[in-house]
Amino acid sequence: MKARRLALGVYVGLVLVFLLAPIAVIVAFSLNEARSLSFPIEGLSGRWYVEAFTDDKVIDALVRSLVVGGAMLCVVALIGTPAAWAIARHRFPGRTALLGTVLAPLTMPGLFIGIALLTLFVATGIPLSLRTVVVAHVVYTLGFYVLVASSRFASLDPAYDEAARTLGASRAQSLRLVVWPPVRPALLATLALCFALSLDEFVMTFYVIGPESTLPIVIFSNVRSAVSPSINAIATLLLAASWLTVAVAALLARGLGRRRRQEGLRGMVLR
Repeated sequence: MKARRLALGVYVGLVLVFLLAPIAVIVAFSLNEARSLSFPIEGLSGRWYVEAFTDDKVIDALVRSLVVGGAMLCVVALIGTPAAWAIARHRFPGRTALLGTVLAPLTMPGLFIGIALLTLFVATGIPLSLRTVVVAHVVYTLGFYVLVASSRFASLDPAYDEAARTLGASRAQSLRLVVWPPVRPALLATLALCFALSLDEFVMTFYVIGPESTLPIVIFSNVRSAVSPSINAIATLLLAASWLTVAVAALLARGLGRRRRQEGLRGMVLR
């Protein structure tokens, strides 16, 4: 038994080293005082972070990435929430087709989706811009949001909504006071993950963006010519932003778990 645990521990450690070693190298070179990208590290300095964020091109690209991500979240929430509610709570003709269509982009390579959207935009005469990038990111993340939101709506006891309506609450009041609080952590956590996916998305963005650039596009453009330590600094901050959104999603999911346990205890008391 001890030998098996030791072997399992060694295996897990090797996997973690394999996954985290490239990230550690990027972070280390972003703090290297010298411009060279080779070991040993000559000293620690934050000069490359300062250089990266005094570059107007990087700042503009970061702002565009945040704008695209924010617009994507608004569209996904407005479209995905009613769709998830309908899929979870109602049976109607075309329900399976709707769910399959929404989830289809999750099974397709980003390269295929990017080329398909580019063909559509060119054929319909829609100019490539940040708007087309928002459309691509919505297509990319909508299925993920609907999948999680519909499962949460389906797990919500409909008796709460029915009781609220019986006691005189309107449909809007029932949704706001009864349905929204228990599903809020799951929906917000999913939106946070969608924002992280949008912030890092490169392949589809590369095909449907116009003359402007998002932060991943700027990083790719700079890496093609020469790898500067400032690129490592940008990549480190982008990684930190992604991990921060994942941490927020995890905290919200933990709150959802506590709420579910409370609902379960409340149901046992009522029975």
